[in-house]
Amino acid sequence: MSESLRGFYGRIDDVAATGDRVAVATIARTRGSTPRETGAKMIIRSAGETLGTVGGGCGEAEVWRTALDVIADGKPRMVHVELTEEIAMASEGVCGGTLDVFVDAWGPDQRALLRGGALGPGAAADLALIPAIEAGEPVVLATVIERTRASAVPIGAKILVRSNGTFAGTFGLATLDAAVATDAVTALSADAPTTRAYPLGDRPSAGTVDVLLEPHIPPSEIVIFGAGHIAQPLARLASMCDFRVTVIDDRATFSNAERFPDADSIVVADVESAVRALRVTPRTYVVLVTRAHAHDVFALRHLIHKDSAYIGMIGAQRRVWAVFKLLNDEGVSADLLAKVHAPIGVDIGAETPAEIAISIMAEIVNTRRGGPAPVMSDRLRDRFQRRLRANESLDEPDLT
Repeated sequence: MSESLRGFYGRIDDVAATGDRVAVATIARTRGSTPRETGAKMIIRSAGETLGTVGGGCGEAEVWRTALDVIADGKPRMVHVELTEEIAMASEGVCGGTLDVFVDAWGPDQRALLRGGALGPGAAADLALIPAIEAGEPVVLATVIERTRASAVPIGAKILVRSNGTFAGTFGLATLDAAVATDAVTALSADAPTTRAYPLGDRPSAGTVDVLLEPHIPPSEIVIFGAGHIAQPLARLASMCDFRVTVIDDRATFSNAERFPDADSIVVADVESAVRALRVTPRTYVVLVTRAHAHDVFALRHLIHKDSAYIGMIGAQRRVWAVFKLLNDEGVSADLLAKVHAPIGVDIGAETPAEIAISIMAEIVNTRRGGPAPVMSDRLRDRFQRRLRANESLDEPDLT
């Protein structure tokens, strides 16, 4: 489970359970070049400790000071952070921007939203934020962050919306609840936080409220076949990058919680059984780093047809070429072979297990973000694809 979700809201809940409050600062809007994105969060406790960041520097210090006031009086506030001057002084040639940071108090009154309970008329009583995150259920947290005039809808009011449009909580205005729930479903599909304005009545004089829609999507999963020396640092890096981590190996002395404290799931099974039982989704990233060439080939043979986000295999160029040729001889198409990242990783000259893990994780992040970074598989894969599509012999590998 992603620490950014489970750990973040779990800490809020821990404090709320004691009867105390924390402030949660959330970037609601950005303009120009900013160090953090919309939706980035920071927890501030009454003693001043923080978890997370909204960008650092003087702007974050202003947010921190405001947060202490919010904890003291329970009144949410919006902080406008001007970064242009601060960044310009710190680094020549870097353009600054602005952040609107919403600072809200979370305490015992919000535990129903976190853990479940009475949330008002029409609420989905079985829906709460932390259980939804733990169950891998996509939800949207919708929060009123600004309003144009005094109204019955308070700043900081929240509802939690499922992918089917049902919701927990209420803003106290049925038409607003319904409109926000509809837009929240759209926000889930976009998987990006956004702020929208909603009218409070048919006449302009009724005013509007701004609502921040924050999708909470189950984290992507990395499935690591092989629990060897590369898998250990890779599992840690993957967890740090907010992936759910599964490690698979048939050796209990290798595949265990002591060696993989950051893994969410540890499977002790042979590759054949694990591959057949594995549920692959478009959010699954598969890494083949087993101890045996035959294991990698078996897994690749069965998983290459799945709709995964990524599949990569470790190996020297000659070995990878041989695997590609074998699968091609078995009838695997050129398009399917083109999906495979092998040799796995970004070419950073990695030698140690930790360096190789960094190389692999860099390629996975690059794939997730749609970045342009060159990867090691590009060169060999391009050469193999050229030969394959030109109907040239594949017997002798092109390792130039």
